[in-house]
Amino acid sequence: MKKILFGLICGIVITASTTAYALDVVQAYLFEAKFVINGEAKEMNDEYKTLNYEGHAYVPIRYISENLGSVVAFDDSSKTITVDDGFDIKDGKTTIRLGHLKVLKEGANTKISGQIFVGQQHWDVMANARNWSQEFNQAPIRGKLEFYDENGKLLGKVQFEKKFETTGDQIKTFEAVYEGDLAGYKSVKLTDVYPAPQPLPVPTTK
Repeated sequence: MKKILFGLICGIVITASTTAYALDVVQAYLFEAKFVINGEAKEMNDEYKTLNYEGHAYVPIRYISENLGSVVAFDDSSKTITVDDGFDIKDGKTTIRLGHLKVLKEGANTKISGQIFVGQQHWDVMANARNWSQEFNQAPIRGKLEFYDENGKLLGKVQFEKKFETTGDQIKTFEAVYEGDLAGYKSVKLTDVYPAPQPLPVPTTK
């Protein structure tokens, strides 16, 4: 009788755990679709797929967001996906972007704060650069912000630096202080970003 009862309990436990697992599984279908974003036709590469689930189309959030000019970052510890279109300061040489800039006058100085976005794409490019080592687990991201007035005159330069993990998409806050007044600036430019990839030398042929 004990053996029969034990077998019955095992069967219930296994069935219950299988049912619980099945609740986390959905059945979806690949959905062939073309995309036109803001009037421009966009091709989806093989990395992304569109799914049809219960009559709704599910598109990778990174594909849509990046095609709309936003950055995407995932925080695994909090399971949070961040989509943000406020990172509009670029240097044109790397994929590093700055945004949400705040410039406040504090006495004789100016306090600058904002956020830095560094994506996995940057680290993928650095992995093939001659000025990089795969042994780096962390690296400082630094650069300069140049502030200009309405006539294009340079008001001042501010250096920033923040340490990042060398993998994944990350957004971090930075602060810097400028000895002087930048509160009346009209435009800002990002320069001297580090690390910036240096290409591998091209082999010479004889």
